[in-house]
This record gives sequence, C-alpha cells and structure tokens, in this order.
Amino acid sequence: MGAIKTKGGKSLANPRLSSNAETGSESSSLMGMERTARLEAIATSSAILGTIGDPLRLSLLLTLAEGERGVGDLCTQFGEDQPAISHSLALLRDSGLVQLRRLGNRNLYSLRDRGLKVANSIRKIVPSAQAGKHRRVRTSPIDPTILDDVRGFIDDAEGWFHIPNPAFGGRKPVELLGTAEEPRLRDRIMAAKLGMFS
Repeated sequence: MGAIKTKGGKSLANPRLSSNAETGSESSSLMGMERTARLEAIATSSAILGTIGDPLRLSLLLTLAEGERGVGDLCTQFGEDQPAISHSLALLRDSGLVQLRRLGNRNLYSLRDRGLKVANSIRKIVPSAQAGKHRRVRTSPIDPTILDDVRGFIDDAEGWFHIPNPAFGGRKPVELLGTAEEPRLRDRIMAAKLGMFS
C-alpha cells in the first residue's frame, strides 16, 4: 500500500503517503522548534521578572523610563548608598534592560528598547503616584561591632538588618538604630549570639 508497482515490476513510493510522512516529519520538527523558542522566551521573561521583582530595581527601571540618570543622582533620589544602586543597575544591565554611557568620569544609565517596553507595560498596572516611590528610611549607619555580633548567628548580617522582624513589631532592625529602641535591639542580638534566640 505504501508503494505502487509499475508494468516493469519496479516499485515506486506512493507519492501521497510519502508526502504525508514528510509533512508529518516537517510539522513535528516545526512544532519542536516553536516549543523550544516558546520555552526560551518564557525563561527570559521569568529572569526579567525576577530581576525587577525587587522594589529598588523596579523603581530604578521606572525612573530611567523618564530619562538618563547618573549614579549620584539616583543615590540622592532613592536615599541609597552607591554600592546598592550600582549593584541594582548591574543586574538590570545583565538582564538587557539598561545600558551604560560614560561621560568623563560619570556613569550615565538609560533604558534599552527592551527596558522601555517592560517599563511601559508596568506603568499600565502600577499607579503613576506609586511609580518610583522606593525610598529607604534614613537611619544611622550600622556599627561594625553590632554587625560582627549578628554575623555570629546570621550569614547575611547586613541583609538581616533590612528585613522586617516580628520581635520589633514588624519593623526592620536598621530602623531602630539611633533610637530609644537600640538598647533593646542590642540586647536581643546579644541573646541570639549566645543561642537564646534566633
């Protein structure tokens, strides 16, 4: 049934069946390529969403949608130190959202086409009054000795200071520095260091 016999006894492939087999193979191959491309697009989108899932990075993205900015300007605007801003910008660059331009000794950042598309999509779901509103509460700098104490029981000591803590009414420990609550914070850290709390 797959071949046709000629008068001379030769077999010829049935063009109809052969064509269906080839088409099925090509169709299967195209479907595989489309599936691979779709999975790659999903992986890329997932990575981008992971990058902008951080409030500071999302705020930077939305701010850069308004125009090019220098690192110093961004530090002032967001009340963050230079390493935090530079690290966030580096992650946005790695995701292909942001580009760097050097002007003398200044590093100026702006959005790439992909970054602008992402920012425009986000603007549709984020109220404009909230866009770019990430501002850290100004606090006292973290004393290196207290950081060393926290390192006694936490790997990421600096990170610990910036996470809301139920022991302090949901406030971040860094917000207690330089306030009347600091002695209680220090007592709690010392107790954790001695293994009484975590």
